[in-house]
Amino acid sequence: MRLGRRALLVAGLAGWLGACAGRPAAGAIVTPRDFGARGDGQEDDAAAFQAAIDSEAPILHVPPGRYRIGRPLVPRSNQHWRGDGAQVSVLAQPADDVPPPFNLIERHDRLENVSFSGLGFLGNAARQTTAAADGQHGFALSLRGAIRALALTDCHISGFGDGANGGGGVVIGPAPDSPLQALEDITLRGCRFEANGNVPGVYLSGGDKIGARRGAIRVIDNHFTGIANSGRAQNCVYILGGGPQTRIEGVIIEGNSFALATPVDACIELNWAEAFTITANTIVFDDALDGSSAILLRDGCKTGSVSANTLSDRTPGREVGGILLLNFADPGTVEDIVLAANSLSGFSWRAVAIDRGSRGIVVTGNRISGGGRTTKEAIRVAGARTVLIEGNVISGARFPVLLAGQGSAAVGDISILGNFLADCGGEPGLIDASAAPDLRGLVIGDTTITAPRPGTRALLSGLAHPQQAVITGRRGAGLTAVERR
Repeated sequence: MRLGRRALLVAGLAGWLGACAGRPAAGAIVTPRDFGARGDGQEDDAAAFQAAIDSEAPILHVPPGRYRIGRPLVPRSNQHWRGDGAQVSVLAQPADDVPPPFNLIERHDRLENVSFSGLGFLGNAARQTTAAADGQHGFALSLRGAIRALALTDCHISGFGDGANGGGGVVIGPAPDSPLQALEDITLRGCRFEANGNVPGVYLSGGDKIGARRGAIRVIDNHFTGIANSGRAQNCVYILGGGPQTRIEGVIIEGNSFALATPVDACIELNWAEAFTITANTIVFDDALDGSSAILLRDGCKTGSVSANTLSDRTPGREVGGILLLNFADPGTVEDIVLAANSLSGFSWRAVAIDRGSRGIVVTGNRISGGGRTTKEAIRVAGARTVLIEGNVISGARFPVLLAGQGSAAVGDISILGNFLADCGGEPGLIDASAAPDLRGLVIGDTTITAPRPGTRALLSGLAHPQQAVITGRRGAGLTAVERR
């Protein structure tokens, strides 16, 4: 039997309509409730949520409700999740132990043009007693692979962890062995991270595949607090490139606040990052681990600035650092960094440390104070070269500046100019070089000294040879210029 033209058209149209059934038109909005989600916190809404995701609608609206999610949700590219507020549109893991633990939202291949806004993500770390063997579960978001154009805004991430030493807030970017690698155009803005475990906030990894695109990272106006108990605390913001040929370029960390009363390794840590800005952040420690730091710039960081941050240590008897630059590798380099106009208060260990392999470092216009106790080393320069320390106001420090060699790296080409020192020092001097026998090229000029502490006799002590330093323009306090060892 032959079909006429009209019959063929009707049959073709029917087939096309059948193929499109369940697929929303361009610009459509779907909600999990369209697919049977209840949002009552009791029924498992994971299947309905996943059906809404798989509809490929460009906008997934999450109405107010507490949506119990009993298995990982797998997001899709080109989709935007919109809640009505992080306190009312909440995705929650089951409120009991889940063996094994799982990531609330998980995708481990390619993902791009995706955003999450106005949503609450609630974990079950308080009840989770079964741990993940690999430590890679128990996250709110685990997005590993080639990740591009992703935004997380105005969300609340709390209570995530795997019951031991894994899981936590958000992990984004490829693992080193991922076949698909990219980390590009990532924004986290206006979110609150609270009471999460091993990774208390954000872990962004660029991977190690040469030629992959990695950069344009923005972490802005977020709040971090209440780290959950974990055997190994990590960092609130951890951004990690892969090596000399796989740095992450273009990082902005701005306007974030950190209020920590439980131990954490570092608030902000960068490895192998280039062209970065860390500015206008507020960090307050009420407790920490010994050796913790507010801002840690590690191996391979270059061409960046740390400016206008307010950092305070109120921990009882902990050795906490303010801004630390160091290389775990020897030799290694951290280079061309400016530390400017920061305020650091109460750090009893080190306020600023410029350590092994650092070079091309400028420390200018900072205010460093003991905050009612003594800072052991306001600025430590160890195994670093070509460092300018200029125009800083330092008070309440045993050593305003301490110079030392470190490992295979000598210290040299250090200029200490125009600094104001108040209520600092001790026997015998203010600036100490006794641990830098190979020091070369030290210039100290225009130092203003008021109220040196008892026993202070010299501006500079511990020098091995007079020719190691040039001192000019010393003002105030009637101290000698140099007291040799």
